[in-house]
Amino acid sequence: MRWKILKVASRALGKLLDEADARWVRFGDEVFFYAPGAKLKALRPGDGEDVTTVRQGDDDLPLGNFHLVAQMGRSFQREHPDVRVLFDKGRYIVVDLERDKAEAIRAEGHSCFVIEPLGDRRVMFDIRPAGAPVRKQPRASAMANAVSSPAFSGDLEHLVSLQTRLSTSTDFLGAANWALTRLSGFGYAIGMRPIAVGNLGPSVNVVATKASTAASPGEVIVTAHLDSINHEDGPAGPAPGADDNASGSAGVLELARLVAMREFEHDVTFVLFGGEEQGLFGSRQYVASLAADERARIRGVINMDMVGRINAPPATVMLEGAPVSQDLIDRLADAAAAHTSLAVQISLNPFASDHVPFIEAGIPAVLTIEGGDSANDAVHTARDTLDRVDPAFAVEILKMNIATIAELAGVRETVVLTPLSCCSPFTSGTLPSPAGDINRTLAAHLNQLIAQYRRLEGERRLQAEDYQSWQDVRQMLESLPGQGRPG
Repeated sequence: MRWKILKVASRALGKLLDEADARWVRFGDEVFFYAPGAKLKALRPGDGEDVTTVRQGDDDLPLGNFHLVAQMGRSFQREHPDVRVLFDKGRYIVVDLERDKAEAIRAEGHSCFVIEPLGDRRVMFDIRPAGAPVRKQPRASAMANAVSSPAFSGDLEHLVSLQTRLSTSTDFLGAANWALTRLSGFGYAIGMRPIAVGNLGPSVNVVATKASTAASPGEVIVTAHLDSINHEDGPAGPAPGADDNASGSAGVLELARLVAMREFEHDVTFVLFGGEEQGLFGSRQYVASLAADERARIRGVINMDMVGRINAPPATVMLEGAPVSQDLIDRLADAAAAHTSLAVQISLNPFASDHVPFIEAGIPAVLTIEGGDSANDAVHTARDTLDRVDPAFAVEILKMNIATIAELAGVRETVVLTPLSCCSPFTSGTLPSPAGDINRTLAAHLNQLIAQYRRLEGERRLQAEDYQSWQDVRQMLESLPGQGRPG
């Protein structure tokens, strides 16, 4: 099999793909073709400037060697630097890898990348150019114009100031408690829900809801993962996670600030997940906890994961969902055109973020993520620092998202003048001083976990690794103001 990459103008794309006697996978305006040499040679690119050859191979490869990799950052390439990359297009790469070796890598199981046979006649993502004329909804415009870069930047700086936000660390619990206090100050009904991060220990999801006064409201959910991780230096290494994913978490807080000042026809819920980096534990457990009627009332889920970096011009946002998400994708793309200068990539191939568990449950969900995210080689390292984030770019994505929330949740005309809270940063290893009921709620959750560990120990059912998790829970509880040493 030989291969060729063609860049195709939209007016020539359909005809070329219909007539191509070759396998193809499309990535926006570039198409990866692969076929026996004679068939590929017969592929007619067309005349004029509609089609140009970007690159082509000069060797024959077995059909089974063509594989597609979807990766976060450069995770696959860092782990397998010897694998030949044939095509590099942002979130996706095409690699030359023997089938048996690819199967062995896939069998290992990875949370940061997936590998599969390349396939045929697939569209990995489409492109919608910036500036397409779209009708603006006045109330959505007002909310988009109210997005505050200083407010976003302040929350971002605080989260990045922590040594780490590893899901099972006391720093993560401190970040979660701080975020909960912020959301409480905005007037939300709040909760901190314990989760298990596999056998690594306990963590939490932060949940805040603004209830509608309607008789039978639906629900719009806005999410991001709060945790960070360092794969290069290990769990003890610094993990500032500025782009991945302090940017998305600060974005959730800024959108929550704006939603707090309005009334809506439907409930709006904000969730900051723990355990995302270890395998979507927070979002999977959140979705699993939803009853059938709760799932049915969800009108859409907007997930923000890495929204702070322009990896290549022009400034681009990827909207990633599935067929169930198409209406929400269209709404977001229209909002981007109406309220921002962003170019939009659209993908129906969901991968490796907290939108996936919702989609698997049949709930419309979309990941909003910076375009070309795999070009960000600082992800999951100590180098993912504040200087790599562009707040102005993040604000553009927030404008798109808040305008979509305004329409999807049905923003009303009345403005609610909710007092805005401000929380002082705290040093690593210590907790802020939130309202007493928040501490009491969290302490109750942790004491329940400790009681469970005690019971399992008495029943001789604890595994060796469970004892470290027990110790972690005790340390979390000790760090809460006013708590004595737990059992």
